[in-house]
Amino acid sequence: MILVTGSNERYQRRVKPYLDTLVQYADFDCYHVGVGYTPELHGTVKPLTLTREQNAGAPPETECIQHGSFLRVLPEGEQGQVVMYTDGDFTMQRGLNADERLFLKLTHAQVAVGYNGGESETLLTEYGRLSPKKNAKEMDELWGEDWFTKPIYNVGCVAMTRGTWDYVHRTYMKNWQLAGDCFVHQARQQWLLSYIFADLDVKILPWSLHAHGHFGLKPGMEWRDGQIYHDGKLALFRHYL
Repeated sequence: MILVTGSNERYQRRVKPYLDTLVQYADFDCYHVGVGYTPELHGTVKPLTLTREQNAGAPPETECIQHGSFLRVLPEGEQGQVVMYTDGDFTMQRGLNADERLFLKLTHAQVAVGYNGGESETLLTEYGRLSPKKNAKEMDELWGEDWFTKPIYNVGCVAMTRGTWDYVHRTYMKNWQLAGDCFVHQARQQWLLSYIFADLDVKILPWSLHAHGHFGLKPGMEWRDGQIYHDGKLALFRHYL
């Protein structure tokens, strides 16, 4: 497995504390992708440069590489290699344990990703948050009559094989303009990725692996001595916390 995170030049100072924790705990290759600039080498975290043209499909508000644009600059690897993407507002709190390593052994057409606000939330829930430009009937015509039943995921942490990332990125790019026609908010990127993930074999990341604070602490999460625990155990990653 390898890990990829990213930033543009405005965000690079905010990502450095996360890179420090990757240096401390990650025993796998990690890459920091700079959008429109070249990051400095940060310990064992390797810098890569992605042009804005290569990052097509990212919301201009964030220039986020969640949709897989980083594939264009990653060193070559086997299609079955697992690539984990994370946002830059993360902290790695410890190393991977044996159960997590086993969980992250993914096959083609599998995606490991966690819920956003919780398992009851759907694309319809997120639709209401994104300043939609289309009404429900128009959405049915564009995305199918079952779009509103599909889960909404938090794509700040996603793991797939390279081959699956390639499929997701190509599918995303075919639909990115349409998503922009439907939503104002930058999280249209997350909405579209969640829509695509609904056709894959989804493995839900447990809160103990990706503990994020969007919409508050989730059941079982607690702060203890400046770190996030889940069900009494130290979480692997904390995000937006």
